[in-house]
Amino acid sequence: MTTLLTSVLRSQEWLHLPAPLDGPGRIALWYALIAFFVMSRAWVGQRRVHWHWPVIGILACGSVCASRAASLSIFLPLVVPAWLLALYLCVFHLRRGAGEGTQLGQEPAAV
Repeated sequence: MTTLLTSVLRSQEWLHLPAPLDGPGRIALWYALIAFFVMSRAWVGQRRVHWHWPVIGILACGSVCASRAASLSIFLPLVVPAWLLALYLCVFHLRRGAGEGTQLGQEPAAV
């Protein structure tokens, strides 16, 4: 029994892991991750980001996820919360953030 379990785990065929991304897919993935970081950091600081971070970031994420949808299905419970947060961040920044938020690089107005 142990030998059978060990051989199944070693084969990893049940995981259906995707092949590594190359070329434009890798660039899109990195841009989406960096955009997620930039938008998250600005959101915590109640600041706005330039429009290209949410727009191009969501397009990059969508292209990577669409090309890898079948292979990502096993990781769905881990990925869905991150997708929902990314979608919320895009809406937050495209609506120009909080009413008193500032653009990144600018100091908030003195009260």
